[in-house]
Amino acid sequence: MIMGNNGNKDILGCDIGNGFGFVSLLQEVNSDPFPMFPAKYKLTPLGMPTSAYIAPPDGTKIEVFCFKKSGGRAAIKEYSRNPERFVHAAKTRLKEGKIHVPGIAKTVSADAIYAAIARDLIALANEQCRNMGKDPVYDVVFTFPAAFSDDLPLLNRMQSGIESVELDGRKIKVIGRLPEPAAAAIDYLHYMQNIAPEHIRISEDHFTVLVYDLGHGTFDTAVVTARSKGEPYQVLAKSGLPEIGGKDFDDILYREICRILKERCGYVPKNEEMRAYIRSAAANMKHELSDSESGMFQLLVQDGSYVDIEITREQFEELSWHLLSQTLELVKDVLEGAAVRGIVIDAIVLSGGASQMPMVINNLNKLVAEENISVRVYRPSEAVSYGAARYAYGLRAGAFSQPENGCVPSLMPEIIRKQIPSGGNANTVLEQFTDHCYGIWLPSEKKLSGNVHFIVKSGIKLPAVSESVPIISASGRVVLKLYRSKEKDTNIEIAEVEQCTEIMRIPFDIPCNTICEVRIVVLEDYNVKVVCSIDNETSVVKSTADGLDKLV
Repeated sequence: MIMGNNGNKDILGCDIGNGFGFVSLLQEVNSDPFPMFPAKYKLTPLGMPTSAYIAPPDGTKIEVFCFKKSGGRAAIKEYSRNPERFVHAAKTRLKEGKIHVPGIAKTVSADAIYAAIARDLIALANEQCRNMGKDPVYDVVFTFPAAFSDDLPLLNRMQSGIESVELDGRKIKVIGRLPEPAAAAIDYLHYMQNIAPEHIRISEDHFTVLVYDLGHGTFDTAVVTARSKGEPYQVLAKSGLPEIGGKDFDDILYREICRILKERCGYVPKNEEMRAYIRSAAANMKHELSDSESGMFQLLVQDGSYVDIEITREQFEELSWHLLSQTLELVKDVLEGAAVRGIVIDAIVLSGGASQMPMVINNLNKLVAEENISVRVYRPSEAVSYGAARYAYGLRAGAFSQPENGCVPSLMPEIIRKQIPSGGNANTVLEQFTDHCYGIWLPSEKKLSGNVHFIVKSGIKLPAVSESVPIISASGRVVLKLYRSKEKDTNIEIAEVEQCTEIMRIPFDIPCNTICEVRIVVLEDYNVKVVCSIDNETSVVKSTADGLDKLV
């Protein structure tokens, strides 16, 4: 069995969300995971708020949950008088790299903010472990937006950020990672197959769901199939919109409230504290509009009078249709792609807080009315973390029968089994498949720019191991250019460089005029290992997850 980095076999499932974070632990396979929040903080069922306070003067101190202040409370409440020093939806801002925060002398690393959120989420879990009489847990599985799946540098930065965290003198270790909608599907399907009341349980041996996951910062979708009990679930498709989330619907209401205030009485919020107050009111109004046909907002303006603003659900839905329609278009594309592949969708499962808006379920019902697909709301706050915890449990079980590199022994030549270092554990809960083709650049006699030769096709179960390709070294250093196809679910053998996306250039020191055999292995965490073998005894392995020191 996998033993954690402190001898503990447990692994936490972490959903480090844009609005809230949730962490859970599974101890019995046919029970639900436990939310790992101490009861005194009252964080269940929503989770830990993930807005991060950047402390002056230089922003090196980042607070998300204030354990020692006011008996423990979210930083967003502790420092509410300083709204300009908060960073919200940090996960969607990772691509910025550095973030300017008003009043802070230096720009702040987006990675450090993400790491601080992970730190406090795991610290809460370990406080709960101690409350339960359990040893702390320092090993985690984390989830990420499906739209990030093709951005390996970003995923590896997220993992590095989490692994930079140190608690109780121990480093956090990432054992695995998986897309958020896939995690939600794992939780839903296992619950419906094994835990739900008998009259609503899934009895079919083959049941497929499309997850519609509209979280605070991103929209994700995935198609996942449950087979006979005991068999791993299968992720058959995944996609997402990284720029659309519940925060954007909040912003629609914020701008509409500000428009009405200016139109009626010429009022414009002039400082960040007032803007934050109206944004909070807009978020509350969005929740109110999920239960009522209209929402109210009242503001005391400069002349001492009150302005009452009413926005109806119909107005809100009209104003935000351009956002919702993009998620529906993506769902439509995924449904059509599934139909082409002969995949029958049995249900659409709604996850994420913003998926509870009535316009979501109403328009999805319209979209699939002819296909007779049911639309179901399911644990919008907990499902992703619960699925991650179940996936983590599967990593523990898989450690008996699979090597730590995650590669199936029967698929791998002996030389690769010996040489590939560890990089994750095979999972008994979930099977994933390649979305793209993967290959390497090779010179061409007919074309000066050469071509990309794909040696791993799309639709191959992960970990996917290629056939070997012979390479002749022209000098003492060979630089292999690793590519993937731009299009998903396509199988081509050769393509021009312009039709492909470069993943990484990986150098190998090979004696001049030597023939070497090259293989690539696409792992379950989407990293790619490249194996360069000179003979049956000498081979070198490098990976997209390697640091610069190893690559050069």
